[in-house]
This record gives sequence, structure tokens and C-alpha cells, in this order.
Amino acid sequence: MIFGEIVETKQSAIILPDSSKAEFDYMIVVAKGSAVDTVEVGDIVMNASNVDIYEINGKSYARFPKGNLIFATKVDNFDQSLKKPKFTSKLVH
Repeated sequence: MIFGEIVETKQSAIILPDSSKAEFDYMIVVAKGSAVDTVEVGDIVMNASNVDIYEINGKSYARFPKGNLIFATKVDNFDQSLKKPKFTSKLVH
């Protein structure tokens, strides 16, 4: 499993229960399971599918299996000043 902090550059993360979708800009990996070898803590996840969203102490986090990772990059290869359209990821709840 991968656990990441959701970064929202324009608005807060929105969970839409009627369509079972969540929208956010990207996330920073804060923890990962021992079987996860595709990303490291601190990497940037740009896209993942079927994520679970959690609100903890006013911050939004996402959890998902490593097989649901679509695109990630190292933090030094990512310009956080760039804005990109939000990606939508289906929730499994």
C-alpha cells in the first residue's frame, strides 16, 4: 500500500459521493509498504486509481495499492509551481 498527503493548489479536496470520484492535484508519498518498490517516501504521485481518501487533523491523505499507481516522479523532477488540471480517481468506498 501507498499512503500520501494530498496537495491541492487551488481548492480543498472534494469528495463527490454521488459519482464516487475525488479530485486533487497531486500527492506526496509519506509512507509505503515493504513490498512497494516503485516509489519512495517523498516521491510525487501525479495519478492513481481507486484511492481511499482520509481527513486527518485538517489534511487530506490518500491510500491505495501499488498496482493502482499510474504515474509518479521524484521530487527533484517536479516543478511544484506548475498548475495542472485535477485528475479524478474513483473511490472504492
